[in-house]
Amino acid sequence: MSKKKQLPSAIQLMSVFVGLGSILAFTLGPRPKDVLNSEHLPQQPPALFQVMPSLCVIAVFLLTYNIYDSMGCGLAKMKHGFPEMPYDKILEWKKPEEVFLAERVQQNQLEQLPGFIVSTLAFSAMVNGPVGALLGLAWATLRRQYAAVYRASAGKPQAEKGLGKYTVPCYFIINSMMMAATVQAVRCYCYYYMVEV
Repeated sequence: MSKKKQLPSAIQLMSVFVGLGSILAFTLGPRPKDVLNSEHLPQQPPALFQVMPSLCVIAVFLLTYNIYDSMGCGLAKMKHGFPEMPYDKILEWKKPEEVFLAERVQQNQLEQLPGFIVSTLAFSAMVNGPVGALLGLAWATLRRQYAAVYRASAGKPQAEKGLGKYTVPCYFIINSMMMAATVQAVRCYCYYYMVEV
């Protein structure tokens, strides 16, 4: 009988990735004082500076997505013997609900990801960096809650899972940020072409 290997915990994996990211940032990244040299900063902070907090929020969400959603889907499949199945059995396999829910969470997170990234970065660069990061953090927190509730909802009918209280606010957040960035872009272009030129 073969002994199953103990997989690292989510906290252990996050620690490894934070450590590797820190090594890369400190060894390959520019020094903060070089990026934010006061001689080169205009009255308004540059777009990169405005976007930095949002990039952190996006990076942490993507890390948790990879660990909890992508790897969580794989773990659910492993639990039910999927990796050992020959291909002909995979085609006939009736997925356990736990696997279906893990796959559905992963797919839904991917469906939401482009709007989250684009709206958070656009809002942060064009409207307000700190507010963009806070709105992005609210979105990411709601999406983590959504994933946890959905994965734990085995046995409940779809109408009783309570996912709307996470998804509806997320739509309001990303769509509001997208439209704010669009309105700001139109305002800036109108001003430039009507007043400056």
